[in-house]
Amino acid sequence: MTPANSAIPCLLLAAGLILAAATGCAGLEEHKGAATGAVIGGTVGALTGSAVGGEGNRTGAAIIGGAVGAAAGGAVGHYGYDEKQKTDK
Repeated sequence: MTPANSAIPCLLLAAGLILAAATGCAGLEEHKGAATGAVIGGTVGALTGSAVGGEGNRTGAAIIGGAVGAAAGGAVGHYGYDEKQKTDK
């Protein structure tokens, strides 16, 4: 793994953490579950994609993994947050 490729997972993790901090904003309250799930799923997906991507394909695999993870995490987070709101009422 070259130094440039090894920095990609760290950068993706840092970006995910910054986005996770941003999900606490009041404007995102109605989409809090989806936003949180998308950030967590995207971060995990990008890291997983980078880890399993073959030599020379890590960046592309991280991007694809991040996109798939964000979509899946957003859907799961939205569902979980909606279920929690239903039980709280």
